Amino acid sequence: MKVALVFPRASEEYNKIEHMLEPPLGIAYIAAVLKQNKIEVKIFDGIFHRLDDLIDQIDKYKPDITGVYVNCILIDVVFSFANKLKHVLPKTLLIAGGPQTTVTPELILKNKNIDAAGIGEGEYTVLDLVKNIKNLEKVDGIYYKKNGRIIRNKPREFIKDIDSIPFPAYDLLDSRYFRNLEKVIVGSRGCIFNCAFCQPTLRKLFGHLRKRNPKNIVDEIEFLVKKYNTKKIQFHDDTFTVDKKWVIDICKRILKRNLKIRWICNSRVNTIDLEILEWMKKSGCTFVEFGVESGSDYIRNSILKKGTSKKQIKKAFMLCHKAGVKSSAYMMIGSPYETKKTLNESIELLKEIKPEMIIASITTPIPGTYLYDFCKERDLIKAKKWSDFDYFDKFSIKYEDIDKMYIEKIQNKIKFMSLFNYFIFTIKTLDKEFIEEIFREPKRVPIVLKKCVKSIIQ
Repeated sequence: MKVALVFPRASEEYNKIEHMLEPPLGIAYIAAVLKQNKIEVKIFDGIFHRLDDLIDQIDKYKPDITGVYVNCILIDVVFSFANKLKHVLPKTLLIAGGPQTTVTPELILKNKNIDAAGIGEGEYTVLDLVKNIKNLEKVDGIYYKKNGRIIRNKPREFIKDIDSIPFPAYDLLDSRYFRNLEKVIVGSRGCIFNCAFCQPTLRKLFGHLRKRNPKNIVDEIEFLVKKYNTKKIQFHDDTFTVDKKWVIDICKRILKRNLKIRWICNSRVNTIDLEILEWMKKSGCTFVEFGVESGSDYIRNSILKKGTSKKQIKKAFMLCHKAGVKSSAYMMIGSPYETKKTLNESIELLKEIKPEMIIASITTPIPGTYLYDFCKERDLIKAKKWSDFDYFDKFSIKYEDIDKMYIEKIQNKIKFMSLFNYFIFTIKTLDKEFIEEIFREPKRVPIVLKKCVKSIIQ
């Protein structure tokens, strides 16, 4: 039995920013479980190959089962992939998995060439699929087709002990992911909060919050340091700092093993204090990334359901500055009922909290979330195709009081603020790592600085 796992990001634009890429850990976890059970598996990554090249490679491999990841903006890409794959490999069982199949399995199965859709966690679903390829009715956690009908099997229980899952199959990932000596790991699954732009999709994918044992996490860090000479770890947990005791335990174990790494994590402004930051700093934490979302209380809490206050936001960034840990603010601009006033509130808040980095995305109501339902009920959705739900450069919401050009202007202003803050911090601290990053393209630095200064003055 041979299994192909496909990550279909077949875009030339991604190839231009290889050094920023994060490996497809979900697929790598599935591959690890299959390897553990002596099943032949190979990962095919569209990030580095055109779609037709992927099809050719998979055709040569001749898998019995092909699993493909799909999220909202990749639906059309995955449908094209499915059509081309089944043309050359009509007998391979094609199962789609990921967030989009979890929230809209019937939609995915409308494609005649997709045989099944996985719901929720995929590690043991794919393993059961291998064991029951001729008896799909025995596989929990899938929808599948039979005689032209879509059959819904019973849900699969969430994995109770996520420490039992082997480390991702890093050896099957493309070597280009390892050029910058940085690795992404996940210490927990799920999120206890109820933000409208994520939920209930996250709960459908991962259920309640489950945390790995700190020893298991640090074992993986040590493995990555010794095996791949890893210098930097990025924790990809939705909210890494939700359990203070757990985080401090991880920090102490990193220190006890004398692991010389730098690491960053996602946090939330009301889950942080000075004690946890000091332990994080001691163990190598260099950056904490917060979802600020908006400077407007109305947008942040009434629309996005974030549930945080300006007071908490200001305190969190103040504590980071005090502890000497760099901070990043994730901002969402162009939310429903956004105005020039609410956008300017975001600018003013950013000026006050002074994060070392700011990442500004366009508010996007991903199908399956509460935010999407909110916009759909009010006829605010303007997206015409699935790729319009790309939250970095596409607009999928209708606006009354502002236009697209003004939102883009604010987004660019925030980008320049981020570059300016980044540069000033680098000069003040003479941080070698950040100086190297800033001057990676030295010819552009004067231009960027000029734009930064002009933007801040305005």
